[in-house]
Parts: sequence; C-alpha cells; structure tokens
Amino acid sequence: MDPFLLKFEYEGTPHIITVTPQLSGYTTAFNMTVSGVEVRYEADEEGYLRAIAKDPHQTLPEGLLHEVGMHLVQHFDPPKQPE
Repeated sequence: MDPFLLKFEYEGTPHIITVTPQLSGYTTAFNMTVSGVEVRYEADEEGYLRAIAKDPHQTLPEGLLHEVGMHLVQHFDPPKQPE
C-alpha cells in the first residue's frame, strides 16, 4: 500500500498529513506526523482505530486525533454521493 495524503482543516488550521501504511500480519497500521508529533493509528481489540504517540511525553489535543482518525476512515470508505 502506498503513502497518501489527508487534507483537512481543524479549528481553522489547515493540515496536510502524509500517511504511511505499514502491513503487519493481517492488519495495517498507519504512521504519520501530526503537528510535529509522530503518531501511529492501529485497530484496537474491537476494531476501532486508536492513536499511539511514538513519544508518550508528547501530546496532541484529543479532538485533533479524533479528526485525523475520522479522515483516515473516510479515505477508505468515502461518503456516498447522491445520484
């Protein structure tokens, strides 16, 4: 799977994030840098995405992490367009 871009605006600030998928067994994780913090998104035990910072001392707003996760999911399952 090739790297791709997520483009969105959060609280008035535009973000363009390069996402690098990483296959591991039967799952795929997504590595990226969000506002200078290296983050990995992976599925939890229930199949939902969770964000894990590479350095646990670096933090990001929970709302921003949620927004990135939503755009990540939409990248693979975009909203249906009305016919």
